[in-house]
Amino acid sequence: MEADNMFQDQETIKRMLFKIHITLERVESVLDAIPKQYVANEKEILTAKEFCQIVNISRKTFDRLMNREEIVVSKVGSRLFVNRNEINKIKSI
Repeated sequence: MEADNMFQDQETIKRMLFKIHITLERVESVLDAIPKQYVANEKEILTAKEFCQIVNISRKTFDRLMNREEIVVSKVGSRLFVNRNEINKIKSI
């Protein structure tokens, strides 16, 4: 009798895990549907491309701001990163 209960418990657990798996797939599909510009808004550190999209400037304008030191840019290897706080500097220009 105890073996039957254990088997039923395992089947119940399998069903619950399957439901959780399906729910996670649905959540992932919803997250994938969110435009990247909104996801980028939540990040503290932005890539140069993300920064340009949020502030609505071209990459050339970004480079000018960086060269004039109007924004602080961090370089890791060949990649450029900008702190989210730099957005406020651009909006005040």
